[in-house]
Formats: sequence, structure tokens, C-alpha cells
Amino acid sequence: KQLAQWVQRVKQNWAQVRFIEITDDGPVSGDPSWPDSMTADYFESQLFRLNPAAFGASAATRDYVFHTIAGLAANSPPLAPWQPSAPLVYGRCDPYDSEQNGLEYQKLSQRSGGLRYPICQHQSFDAVFEQVALGIIEGTRMSCEFSVPSVPADSSLDNTTIDMVPSNGGPRVSLAHVANLAACTDDAFYVEGGIIKLCPGACTFWQEDRDAKVEVLFTCEPQIAP
Repeated sequence: KQLAQWVQRVKQNWAQVRFIEITDDGPVSGDPSWPDSMTADYFESQLFRLNPAAFGASAATRDYVFHTIAGLAANSPPLAPWQPSAPLVYGRCDPYDSEQNGLEYQKLSQRSGGLRYPICQHQSFDAVFEQVALGIIEGTRMSCEFSVPSVPADSSLDNTTIDMVPSNGGPRVSLAHVANLAACTDDAFYVEGGIIKLCPGACTFWQEDRDAKVEVLFTCEPQIAP
């Protein structure tokens, strides 16, 4: 129960969950019930069951990243990570510093778009974590839904207007207020359940320009009956 609550809090605050496995040991392939054994398939099956909304429901909707720091052999140059497209690394970085090459962890990194590093490069872990952090920054998706903490007393969300201001100094874009998702155009938004939601076209613009601004304006309710 506590794990499920943690997963829910994580997903509410982050667009995508990142795992970093740091070990010089297994798991080894075999029966998942063995103490030191867990296959990549078994891990994913349990993860998808735990919270499909957070991690995806299957390989087709996978929504997490798994980075591996394990006993695998180093790349060339040694600080360069093994990319997801690179084959599994069967060699060990040091027969004395590493027990196993972490093949099952490597498979999870390949599947999820994660990076792989040798644990023997422990003196250079700062470079490793910088690469991981950079991937988080570049991969984070900005939300296209906004809650408004307070609405002026003489207005309402129905009287909302939105301007998008590009970061490159280009002209601001005024978004049309439409009734719902079905009525969306490229430069529009709608309100649903008290939440302002950008239409798909406006959402793409917003996510591609990370430094753009969204200005939400409220107009007053009419005071004179027509």
C-alpha cells in the first residue's frame, strides 16, 4: 500500500519516472523466486501491474527510464555511456571489482531508453549523474493543463483568455476559447472540470518552446443585462 501511494505521488509530480540501479552483482537469469534472480520480463510485468498509469500497461505503452550502473565492461572512451541501441555488454569491467555484468538490468535500460555505465568508474560518477540529469531535463514533458488557484470574484473561467508568448521575441499568439476538445483548432484552449487545457496544436507549441510564457487573463462578468 505504501509503495502504491509513493508511485501515485511520484507520477503526480514528474512526467516520467527514472530508475538508477547501482550494483556490482546480479540479477542472473532464472526463476524469479530465487533470492538473487530477476529477469527483465518479470520486473516489467510487476511494474506494469503496479500502476499502468505511471509506468505503462505493456511494452507498447512503456513510460519509464531505467539507467544501469553495474559491473559491465567500459565503453570507449571509458566515460561514454552505452546507449540503448548498443548491444548487451557481456564483459565485466574488472573481475575483482564486479561480480556480474548486470545483463537483466542492461535489458531494462535498452528497452526503456536508459544509459549503461561500468561501476568500476566510481571515481567519475559525477560525470555519470550529469548525463542522467541532462537526459531528465531534455526528456521532461511540460504539462498542457493548468489549474487556476484563484479566480477574481467578478469573473469566471468561462471569461478566460490566454496569450502564448514565444521566448524568441516573436509575436504573441492569442488562443481561442472553445467549448471542448472536439471543437479544438490549432490555436485554442478549453476548460474542463475547472482545469484549463491547451488544444493539441497549442500544446505542441508550448512543449517545443520551453521558455515560452502563458498569460491567463480574466474579463469581468457583464454587469448590465442585455
